[in-house]
Amino acid sequence: MGSIVVAVAPDYWTLAAAAICAAISARIVAWCPQPGQQYKLGHSLLAWLMAAASGGYSLSVGLSVLYLQTVAPVSPMLVVILLVVMVQVYRARGNVAAFLRVDWDGHWTGVERRKAEH
Repeated sequence: MGSIVVAVAPDYWTLAAAAICAAISARIVAWCPQPGQQYKLGHSLLAWLMAAASGGYSLSVGLSVLYLQTVAPVSPMLVVILLVVMVQVYRARGNVAAFLRVDWDGHWTGVERRKAEH
């Protein structure tokens, strides 16, 4: 008696999330420091964590297809969040420190908005 093998492929949102994670990981790994940029341990560790986690997720989805394992479905909302993160990483040219840079001293008072309305 023969057996029937049914391959369960991940849904399209999971595949999109895996592709976006692969792009995030590749861009962070391909980053090259420009002359004059300082090394910061915290940002370097975070960059390593982002590259490893996003690359690991994309590999786990890709390998699950080869080993005929199921993958948990991903919400479309999470794919949108990953897409925004990917765009920001590419805009920062893979520099996680620039991606995370926030101007905490530049408090916005709303004066610019009030000037634009008049």
